[in-house]
Amino acid sequence: ASLELSLPSYDALDNKTMELAKQEKDLKSSKTAQKTAQESKESLSAEITALKDEHKSLETVSAEKEKLQNQKKELSERSGKLGDLIASFALLDKEKEELERLQQSYVEAAEKSTRLGQEYEAKNKAFLDEQAGILAATLIPGMRCPVCGSTEHPVLASLSENAPTEADVKKAKTAFEKAQKATEVASGEAKQQKGVVTTAEETICKNIAGLLADVSFEDALGAAQAQQVLLTAQISERDTQIASLEKKEQRRSELNEQLPQREQALADVETALSTANEQIAGLRSSIEALQANIAELKKSLQFESKKAAQDEKTSLETKRTALQNMLTEAEQQHANAKETLAGICAAITQLKVQLAGGEEMDTTSLEAEKQQLKESTRRSILNAGCTALADRTLHIYSLATGNHAAK
Repeated sequence: ASLELSLPSYDALDNKTMELAKQEKDLKSSKTAQKTAQESKESLSAEITALKDEHKSLETVSAEKEKLQNQKKELSERSGKLGDLIASFALLDKEKEELERLQQSYVEAAEKSTRLGQEYEAKNKAFLDEQAGILAATLIPGMRCPVCGSTEHPVLASLSENAPTEADVKKAKTAFEKAQKATEVASGEAKQQKGVVTTAEETICKNIAGLLADVSFEDALGAAQAQQVLLTAQISERDTQIASLEKKEQRRSELNEQLPQREQALADVETALSTANEQIAGLRSSIEALQANIAELKKSLQFESKKAAQDEKTSLETKRTALQNMLTEAEQQHANAKETLAGICAAITQLKVQLAGGEEMDTTSLEAEKQQLKESTRRSILNAGCTALADRTLHIYSLATGNHAAK
């Protein structure tokens, strides 16, 4: 009955044990989550610190890039000016070539004009001379000469067979005048080109003074070309530096996106870590309470488990049934033994009466008979399964026959 009443407590123990196992499993999972969150927190914290340091190191990138771009702009402008200066030397050479060509054209035109002028003068003189010969043939002594006005004509001009005509003189004059005009034009063009060359030289000198201090006109072209080579290298270097800074700017932009993401991830991990810590604390408290309840229940229970209690209960029920069967059989044997005892007691009484008036008996033979009877009775009782009753019966029998045995 006690075991029967204790069975619900075993159920409670099983439930609490199962709950304890579940909570211990949950605790293990929470500890794993705590460890993972802690490791993630440390990793993210280190990563965020590194990213912030990197981001801080990139704060001046834009200013450095702008500075380099300004330097590149200045270098490019200077390189452009030097390029213009170098180009102006090439242009000056062309202008000088043009001036030389125009000057040569002027010389040729002047020579042609001189030559045509001389031809014109010769033809004009020859024509005039020829005219003088014609007039001499018509002169009359004492008549004034229409050319010189003299009234005397000591030597008269003679006529030439190849004398130019008036048309030839006019043609020569026209050619001479055209040559003179061409010479004037060539002179003007040469003069104008000389001005262009002079202006170009003045401009170059001015640019040399602004770009190449203390450099002569003759050395300026070489110096400009050397400086332009140097500037080209410097510009290329600035381009490389600017490209590197642009990559850093891109990296900074990436960091601007990554840092909030990493910080949010860290916040989530910290929340998970806090949740895990709370769960662990709660589970530990609950587990301690369950362990205490289980220990208290185990103290009040005889067996380790419900099955053991049920097995013991079944065993006791089996023993109870066997004992009940034995008790029923023993009671029957007890009743039979009582009848036998009553007969024996009656025999004893009768024997006592007989002994009282009888002769003295041989105690040795009686003792042997008594012992034989005692053993026979004991076997009967033992066979009935009532050892205690047999012992008590034999004891009573011994008491009843003791006096006679003594006698």
